[in-house]
Amino acid sequence: MRKTTIFRSSSLVVLCAAVASAGATAQEPDTLQLPQRPDVHIVVAGETLWDLAQRYLDDPFLWPEIYRLNTLVVEDPHWIFPGEELRLGPLDTTMVGETVVVGQPVVGDPDVDVSPQVEQAVLPDQPVEDVLVPDMPPPGAPPPPPPGFLTEGQDLPWGKVLRAVGKPTLSSLSATSSTLIYGEVAIEAPRDAMYQLGDSLLMAKLTRDVPGWGKIVHPTGIAVVTQVTDDGGRAQIVQQFDRVSDGQVAIPLEPFRDPGMVVPVPLDNGLMGAIVEIRDPRVIPGQQDILFIDRGREDGVALGDVFTVLRPGQREGIAPDTVGYMQIVHTRDQSSSGLLIIINDLGIGVGAPVQLFAKMPT
Repeated sequence: MRKTTIFRSSSLVVLCAAVASAGATAQEPDTLQLPQRPDVHIVVAGETLWDLAQRYLDDPFLWPEIYRLNTLVVEDPHWIFPGEELRLGPLDTTMVGETVVVGQPVVGDPDVDVSPQVEQAVLPDQPVEDVLVPDMPPPGAPPPPPPGFLTEGQDLPWGKVLRAVGKPTLSSLSATSSTLIYGEVAIEAPRDAMYQLGDSLLMAKLTRDVPGWGKIVHPTGIAVVTQVTDDGGRAQIVQQFDRVSDGQVAIPLEPFRDPGMVVPVPLDNGLMGAIVEIRDPRVIPGQQDILFIDRGREDGVALGDVFTVLRPGQREGIAPDTVGYMQIVHTRDQSSSGLLIIINDLGIGVGAPVQLFAKMPT
């Protein structure tokens, strides 16, 4: 009986992706390989990940993709050194389990069925006890990137990003000013509020409305307040996930609570819910996508809980078919954000039912 490991730690996923892509590159069709991109780049003096993303990916803001493939080499993404060999392989995440690789199919393996619509192996049906619970980050691990959430129609204490100040900026490229990591932005505090030096703020853009659930909050970075004025102040970008530009919003960053060595415990007949929206809409959701479900803190959902995604529209009396697994990475009162960590088959989309599979101990 094959077993599939569900990984929680983003660094572990990245490590597995790099290992798996190293072994699968030679088997990928030529049509999937970008021209003029070597498998490995040797760093020379003066280069940055920003430069390499511009050269090889045609977009400097994709530098985190190169970093994620090279976490064994690059300890701090803001510092790379001459002579380091950086992998520039495929950017699609590949998951590696104990004995099953979700990615390139094994030719002739009778236990793996490949659907022509997707680029991932369809895993055989497995009893619940054969799916391993994901590992939590080790004690002292840095907090994961904020996943985004639904506002649930609440009037949250939004500040406002007014403009980029100082250098580096990209204001010359468009009417909207934006800044890079370690750049500063002028911010306006919420009404009847003031920032304090050292406050940590989540920078975000408010995207589309979800009927009955408010707007989607899509994080773009984390900033620390460096200067305070009567109506706001300045903040320095210390982490960046997307373009930070004027017109975006800022909100106090929620504290990250390290779960330590606690892991979720499998259970039977868990809480049922449904997917209400996908943060980044795609024809077929992929691993690491963020899914929003209609269950939250009021239902007892906690960070680290694992939900199965079930095939929608199944007839009554038929055992539910699991098409994926997601782990809760953010909770609100009535909704939660889940990281899609395993895809078994098609069927993951808005309206798909979910069921609590493993619960974090209280």
